[in-house]
Parts: sequence; C-alpha cells; structure tokens
Amino acid sequence: MLNKNKNKICFFVIIAFIITLIPLFILSFYNHPSNDDFYYGSKTYHTYQETGSILNTLSSAVDQVKETYINWQGTYSAVFLFSLQPAIFSENVYWIGTFILLFSLIITTLFLSFVLLKKYCHSSTVMWLLVSIPILFLEIQLLVSPLQGFYWWNGSIYYLFFYCLSLILYALLLLYLKSSNKIKNGFYLIISFILAFIIGGGNYVTALITAILLFFLTIYTFFKKRNKALPCLLLLLFFLGCFAISITAPGNAVRALSYPSSPSPILAILESFYFAFHFIGKWTNLTIIFFMFLLSLGFYKIVNNTKLSFKYPLLVLIISFGIFAACFTPPCYAMGSFGADRILNIIYFSYYWFLIINTFYFIGWLKNKKIKFIDTSYDKIMKSKKSCCYLLILTGFFLFLPLTSIEDLTTWQGKPYTSINAIYSLTTSEASRYNQECLKRIESFQNKELKNVVLNPFTVHPYSLYYSDLTGDKDYQWSNDPIRKYYDKESVIVNWDR
Repeated sequence: MLNKNKNKICFFVIIAFIITLIPLFILSFYNHPSNDDFYYGSKTYHTYQETGSILNTLSSAVDQVKETYINWQGTYSAVFLFSLQPAIFSENVYWIGTFILLFSLIITTLFLSFVLLKKYCHSSTVMWLLVSIPILFLEIQLLVSPLQGFYWWNGSIYYLFFYCLSLILYALLLLYLKSSNKIKNGFYLIISFILAFIIGGGNYVTALITAILLFFLTIYTFFKKRNKALPCLLLLLFFLGCFAISITAPGNAVRALSYPSSPSPILAILESFYFAFHFIGKWTNLTIIFFMFLLSLGFYKIVNNTKLSFKYPLLVLIISFGIFAACFTPPCYAMGSFGADRILNIIYFSYYWFLIINTFYFIGWLKNKKIKFIDTSYDKIMKSKKSCCYLLILTGFFLFLPLTSIEDLTTWQGKPYTSINAIYSLTTSEASRYNQECLKRIESFQNKELKNVVLNPFTVHPYSLYYSDLTGDKDYQWSNDPIRKYYDKESVIVNWDR
C-alpha cells in the first residue's frame, strides 16, 4: 500500500512542509537587528550611508576583520559576514536574513542527501524526498533556538550558515570521489578549496568537524581511491592552514581572558563525550524514535540498491559518536561548557546525521543478515492498507506529543514547534507591537538633533525575535556602547524605572 501511494504521500509531505514554513517567513518581516549586529556592522553601516558604494562597504568589512583579528577573534570569514548584516543597507531589509538562512538549510540538506541517497544509494527521487523532508521538518520545528538559528543575523550566520557551507563541501567531495570526468572533478575541487578557505575562518565547531571528516576522507582515498588521494591531501592541508590562521589569531588570546576557568584539552575532550551522551538522551524522545522508524521503512527499500556490505554497525556507531562528541570540544575548551543555544543549534543538526547514518547502516546490517522476521514485518507494513492507516494515525499522535509539554495554551511560546511560536507571536499582535517599538527606537536614533537617547524598555519579548534589551549603563560594551557608535550618539540607555 505504501509502495503504491508513495508519490501521493510525497506530494502531501512537501506541501505540508511548505505550509509550516509560511509563518516563519511572515514573522521575519517584524524582525530587527540587535546586540552584535550593531558592533560588527558599525563600520560598514557608516561607509554605506556616506558613500552608497558596495565596494567601499566591502572594504570596510575587511577593515573590521583586521581589527577583530587583532582584538577579539580570528574567525575572518565569519566576521566579514557579521559586518554585512542586512540592516546596514536599509532598516527595512533585515528580514532577508531569515530567508537566506532557512533556504540555505533546506537547499544544502537536500543537496547532501541527494548525493548520498540518489548518487550513492540509487534511491528514487520520491524516496529521497520522503527521507529528507521529515528530517528538515524536525530540524526546523524542534530547533533549540529559532531566534539564534533563523532570526538573529550575527548568531545565525556564524553557526547555521557555516554549517550549511560544510554540507555543500561534503556533497561536492562525494561527487568528486564518484566522478571520472576531469572537467567536473576540476570544478568540484576548485569550489571545495574556496569553501575550505571560508569554512576555515568560520565557527570552530564546524571547522573542527570538517577537519576530522577531511582527514578520514584522505585516509580512505589512500586505500581505495589512490588516484584522488593527492588532491584530497592537499585540500586537507590547505584547510588546516586556513583553520590555523583562525585559531592562532592574537585576538583569541584576548578573548580567552573572558573565560579564565577553561579546562585543559584532555578535560575538554572528556567533557565532550559527557555532553554527547547527555544531549542524545535529552533530544531522543518518542517523537524522534517514531520518525526514525518511519525513515527505516524508506531505508529498508534503499539499502537493496547499495553495494555496501554493512558488516560493521558497531564500528560505525563508535566512529559517528566520536565525531558527534567532537562538536562539543571547541566550546568546552574555550568556555568550559557546551556553549550558547546558537552552538547547540548546529550540534542538534549533527545529532540527526548521527541518527540517520546509524539507522541506515543498522537496517542494512539487518537486511544482509536475512532475518526472516524483519523481512516479513517490513514487507507487511509496506504492502498492507491497514498498516498505512495505522502509520498515519501514529504520525499525527507523535507530532502532537511534543505539544503536551505546554502547560498553559495562553503562554505556549517557547515550546515546540517553531511554527507554533511564530503563529503565537503573529496572532497575539506580539510581533506587531515589538516591530512598532523597534521602529519608534529607530526614529529616535535617526533624529540627528537628539544626542542622548533615553528609551523605554520593550513591553513584549517575542520568543523568536527578541534577544535582549539595552541596559541603563550607557557604556555597557555588549549593547549600549555599540548602538551608540552605530547611530553616532553621545549616549543611549534604557530607563528601567519607567
């Protein structure tokens, strides 16, 4: 039954997924920059306002990279993008950041899964989409922090966007391994080197995982693809060089002073394994388990088309867990903890890859074992009309299950799902009020006669839009001082006594 109706099911899944995205895009039009958006965007904002030149603005972004490299952090390509937050060009286009980030996640995830499932596993287009779309749905809807994943440019571009770039790199290298066309291979390698340069100057979690995967890829080519080993080795060395430029920046030593209690490298690695176990346990709930079971139905069909032997499920589990645990090492070493929600966002995405790889491999192992009970059970599920109805009912139940954590429907923001939070902010006029209050502040900032700006606190705090407010201290370096410089004011404060 599932086999006969998979095209219809796929169409329904795609339409449903698109519908869930609509509130997220609508909410973005109420969004505004905050905190580090002003700090890193100050130079470029002034340059663009004074000259209207894109080239001059890009030059100012490079100047910001140089300054930050010396004084705060070495992530050169990330700081360059920080400096180009959309609002420097117009206060009315900050929303475009959400579109960039959501489309980046969707397109790059589909691209990598396309290469893995269609090019390597020879699955049908329908099966590729039936596997990929539900995972995207879970990643977006159950994200640790939608604010820091899709709505705050600085935090989102630093982590989610560079994660997306890494997916493109992995997909291109997989295509390179499979291709015998010299022109295509040259194209894959050129883009890979460009991406390696960019990712090497991005967040350390993505950079470290990329380094590990490139290392394994290089080892693999020396044993299995000797004719492609040298380019992969050169790519690895080039990436490590870019990564070294980032991590040896003088500014990193300055920033490290903010975290005097950072652990030793060995302790950071041990803590990484602890946090890996902790968050797998925290994130793995009945809804996730059920969806993995649904995906296993697709994997059961796909594994027949692969040439993998599926002999070593335990080894794959150990290696993939080690790579997943490595996601926690940079924040553990730098800050002594697993870091902010924006870091957990991309670790959460890695968690799904960990689940997918091991579920797929385990299904392949069971298939090759020719366990009659497994074959019979999966065949019955795939062919039975009654099973199809049961699965539909169960899907609805397990989709509803996360909502049971909501204690009060009148305060359901901050709970699953991301789209429900967006709908809450839109339908309660919370987003609209936040937008109006932001616009009122911008009006004060743009008043050239007003040099000392005193603001009222925000009266609403939309879950996916509000990061933090200013303080009563005009010199506060994380918010007040940057926004003062951004708008050329003598002082900017919030009067919390009003």
